[in-house]
Amino acid sequence: MTHILSIISKERCENMVDYIKRLKVYIRWFQDLEINYSLEQEKLKNSLEMTQQKSIEIELLLKIKEDELNSIIVEMRRNCSSLQEKFIKEEAEKSVVVAANDSSSINYIKAGEYTVSKDSHMASQPKITNI
Repeated sequence: MTHILSIISKERCENMVDYIKRLKVYIRWFQDLEINYSLEQEKLKNSLEMTQQKSIEIELLLKIKEDELNSIIVEMRRNCSSLQEKFIKEEAEKSVVVAANDSSSINYIKAGEYTVSKDSHMASQPKITNI
């Protein structure tokens, strides 16, 4: 019986040693898995930080471009207003010149009629010649 107990005890001991070996393998596997997850987590964290930094840089560049475009728009609006004022002024001057030309033409025509009627009146009078 002692021999049987000894065999059972020895078998139990071997089972326990096997069990402990398997536990060690599982523990090592989980430790490796944890290390891999930690490394992956660190890579993802670094990638996220780089992406956030790039995003901040792009936002700054966009803000600068937006400011440049806004200043260009303001400049163009000023130019447009200035050109509209010049156009209105030139149109007014053109109207004055056209009106002056029209009245000048009318006066010229009237002066021409006066000259023509004066010439025809003079033609009907006898010419005096010096003797």
